[in-house]
Amino acid sequence: MSATLVLHEVLRDELLATLSSELETAGVLVCSIFETPDGHLRVLGREMLWVPESAYKAREIDYMSIMSEGYVPALGHAEDGGFMAIWLHTHPGEFSTARPSKQDVKVDQKIADLFRLRTGSEYYGAIVIALTDGDLSFCGHLDDGSTRYSIDRLWSVGRRFRLTSSSDASSSSITAEFDRNVRAFGGGVQKVLSGLQVGIVGCGGTGSAVAEQLVRLGVRHFYLADPDTLSESNVTRVYGSTPQDVGSLKVETLANHLLNIAPNAEIALLPSMVTNESTARRLTDCDVIFGCSDDNAGRLVLSRLSTYFLVPVIDCGVLLSSDAKKGGQLRGIDGRITTLIPGAACLVCRGRIDLQRASSELLTPEERVRLANEGYAPALGEIEPAVVTFTTMVSALAVSELLGRLIGFGPDPAPSEILVRIHDHEISTNDIKPRVGHYCSLNSFKLGLGMTQPFLEQTWG
Repeated sequence: MSATLVLHEVLRDELLATLSSELETAGVLVCSIFETPDGHLRVLGREMLWVPESAYKAREIDYMSIMSEGYVPALGHAEDGGFMAIWLHTHPGEFSTARPSKQDVKVDQKIADLFRLRTGSEYYGAIVIALTDGDLSFCGHLDDGSTRYSIDRLWSVGRRFRLTSSSDASSSSITAEFDRNVRAFGGGVQKVLSGLQVGIVGCGGTGSAVAEQLVRLGVRHFYLADPDTLSESNVTRVYGSTPQDVGSLKVETLANHLLNIAPNAEIALLPSMVTNESTARRLTDCDVIFGCSDDNAGRLVLSRLSTYFLVPVIDCGVLLSSDAKKGGQLRGIDGRITTLIPGAACLVCRGRIDLQRASSELLTPEERVRLANEGYAPALGEIEPAVVTFTTMVSALAVSELLGRLIGFGPDPAPSEILVRIHDHEISTNDIKPRVGHYCSLNSFKLGLGMTQPFLEQTWG
């Protein structure tokens, strides 16, 4: 079983800053942990509680001894919140490595049972961090008392996205097909792309264009979610589709197309709405999700996933306004790319979701018609105009947003939303903050909360 540690960049930067000390430093990383439906462990960092200076009996560049009062209170704090605790310490120095020493192994054996007992968690975890080539390196594991699991990946999210493999992981080679990519942004980013788990919610004109670009960039792990079948009018916009695919599930059509490009791709098909709880749970395995659906109820789910599971969501929207009385003449072409990062404003705080319409989308067809006739719910089902040129343009900007946060190009700090008025040849950006007390704000303490009852602390049909 593989394990991924996910940290908000603020927490990652805190770890990195600690490595500036010339003495070993230790503390307890409080985390939520869960097993995904696909059998992977994900560990979501909540906060770092460092050992106070008074609790060190000895502290040198390559050795330390700590009294129990240096970490036992942190274990009680983790237990109060229903979280697990990871024992984390540094290996300082220019030539140090993150691989554990013999002394580190002895310490693990000594404190593992205590950590599990005092937190009430079945897991104990240990991580060593070091500074390698000017950046954070790590090596870690989880232990449930009978089985040891390596923490293979560290996924850091925020203004920048960083994927770091464990110091114990073997290095993979980059094939010649990505030579032009490597010349543009280096081999490190190319390896990150190949290791990302990417969800695409909505596999129509925008979602298929996103997938087309991602697979050619080197992404090889996809979760495709869409309940619909391909219609005749979809063929003009959905990448990889042909007239022979009409009537087939969109996820199947897109998956077949991606496999023709990359036969080694791993693709999970989710032919369902993301408002289906089991589908939303499957997306907890993702490192990043592209929201390419036009339903408001689904966007509510993706917004919560971003906060509760530390998953960046890049949400896309395309709106074509036309005048039916003038033969469908275009009046406006608007695109939106909103990057939801944990701790930033969600789609509700931004006013990007019609809550009344979202409620209507969750009704049965009979209830929807009845309430619409009575004037209590908006009518649904109108067919909106769509053109491949504009859905592709917005999808390209969305994928560029991912690349920008992996590579680090563009303004710093990066804006969280891009608005494109294609008809006016104008682009604007913004960075809206969360409403105080809303679930997406830092003071709500929902960041990285993980599994809850009910799931995402919302009602499911």
